[in-house]
Amino acid sequence: MNLARRWGLLSGVVIRSFLVVTIALVAAASGDRGVALAGPAAVVERGGVVLRLELDRGAIAPGELLWATLTVSNTNDHDLKWTAGGCRILGLVEALPLLPDAGRHWPGALGTFKAWALKYPESYAYFADETRWAHRGGACPAAQFMEILPAGATRRSRWVWNGYISNAASGSRAAPGGQMEIVGSFFLGEPQSTTQLRVVAPVRIIGGPDPYITAGVALDRAFDDGRLTRWLEGRPLPAVSGAGGIGDIVGGVKLEGGTWRVLAAQKVLVPDYRLSEIEVRVDARDGKVVSVVER
Repeated sequence: MNLARRWGLLSGVVIRSFLVVTIALVAAASGDRGVALAGPAAVVERGGVVLRLELDRGAIAPGELLWATLTVSNTNDHDLKWTAGGCRILGLVEALPLLPDAGRHWPGALGTFKAWALKYPESYAYFADETRWAHRGGACPAAQFMEILPAGATRRSRWVWNGYISNAASGSRAAPGGQMEIVGSFFLGEPQSTTQLRVVAPVRIIGGPDPYITAGVALDRAFDDGRLTRWLEGRPLPAVSGAGGIGDIVGGVKLEGGTWRVLAAQKVLVPDYRLSEIEVRVDARDGKVVSVVER
């Protein structure tokens, strides 16, 4: 995903939730020298540029605020170009994406429907930059700008997260207990050709494991019941494009309170392009099928 789209997507989430949490990719940049420091901080240096990430605490409970400070220093005797997103904030603070348990693999129509329903499986923790947080939102354009870091200069940005993660199927929920890696990034060079510097600092999420089964496991339980399985296998393969034309099977899975709602629907020509659909509700705690309704 290009930088402009990444920054644009992140700012869009800020509008919806005001406070965000991310989880993004991390891989040590070739040639970087990383040194873990005492406490929740880390630093990396490359080509005279020093990138430092500091967290204000080593552990956080959902609902508390975790502040991260990203510092970039140019120790060279010449200016450097770097790339900023639409709001021209220094760098980016994110976290590694969590991939919930996808459950079992299914062949044929069941596998196709499950792949469609879990098209966006990652759970993200979105950090908001200090300016967006102070103004409770505000969108950044999906754009990139070239900036200059003068010789000998140091710049900082601050970011905040509230301990909640977001998922396409389950919405915004408290992050489960355990370790999470927070990533600070800085993009050297012009927008057309950037070099990413990345640094990682750990934080511990205080709390227990997620009490709910995942969307993938909920689909498995719905298939095991048999009624959704027979409904899907008796119809064409689900649409892979999402267009949902006549005859296509569309649908998905969504967490509603303590229940997973699995919905599959088929558009038919007569009468009046009506929908034929089946809805399966699965208890999110024990995985038992609560109800199955065909309409």
